[in-house]
Amino acid sequence: MAQKIYYKYKNIAIVLAILLLLILSIATACSGNGEEKEESSSAAESSSVVEESKLSSNYKYVSVNNEETLGKGLLVLVNDAHPYTGGEPADIDGVYNYLFDDDGNQIMQASGTGVKGSAQVLSSFNSMIDAFYNKTEISNIVINTIYFASSESSDSESATNVDSPEHATGYALDLNTYNDENGSYPAFEADGSYAWIGENCWKYGFIQRYTQDKESATGVTALTNHFRYVGQIHAEIMRKNGLCLEEYLDFLKGYSFEKPLEFDCENGSEYALYYVAASKDKATNLPVPLNGNDEEYKYGYSGNNVDGY
Repeated sequence: MAQKIYYKYKNIAIVLAILLLLILSIATACSGNGEEKEESSSAAESSSVVEESKLSSNYKYVSVNNEETLGKGLLVLVNDAHPYTGGEPADIDGVYNYLFDDDGNQIMQASGTGVKGSAQVLSSFNSMIDAFYNKTEISNIVINTIYFASSESSDSESATNVDSPEHATGYALDLNTYNDENGSYPAFEADGSYAWIGENCWKYGFIQRYTQDKESATGVTALTNHFRYVGQIHAEIMRKNGLCLEEYLDFLKGYSFEKPLEFDCENGSEYALYYVAASKDKATNLPVPLNGNDEEYKYGYSGNNVDGY
């Protein structure tokens, strides 16, 4: 199985990402530091997808335990048919320190001090709201719910939609806005003064998870205030190809390690990703290309919580 793809950082050798569909990355000048493996992958416009190519025959296998890993990662599909099995995210953090910008200005609110979520998600959301605040000076967006264990339910009185099982992942956010005229907390809608968030959330790794035009694919009635973090790369390709998570996972199954999907990301990086079906055995071997010095590229992977990586 095997062949190579190059992920070019500015002055660094190629970096590979294997995300749910294992990603091989190539960053450009702005990303040039050899970082550790991370669960992240890439995205790009349909028009920027290049010809399928084969990876190098120089590769190694990373073995993962299906029971422990198939239900973990940024791209896990969680719904009534596929309950979350990944356990508590390792980087759970409280929301408070993420409600401010670097100058100490409070740029958003939270429904309570107990709100918590993945630090990766909170940091990315803070960056997005910081950019939004700089453009609008609006600071009344309220983080209602991010993480709670699958055995729990949200106790927030301001929740305006049914609890989503996605909250067990730590990657889902429910948002409200605060109306200071009547003290109410209406559900967030990405229109009017907040349209920028709907138009730009993918740049920060977020998607509007349940939209009206995708109800037949998700099986969930549209929720204007429910966002899901999937990572910037995946969010970009989903946005530019008009795909919801369910459609995206099926789309990626069309690409293999032998013939991965390569594409240009808007940040100047090139990426490739591929799908590996979960083995019927206890463990699945995930192929990772190596460079000419037998060194692995930077990579990441995610289970899809259904049938593969």
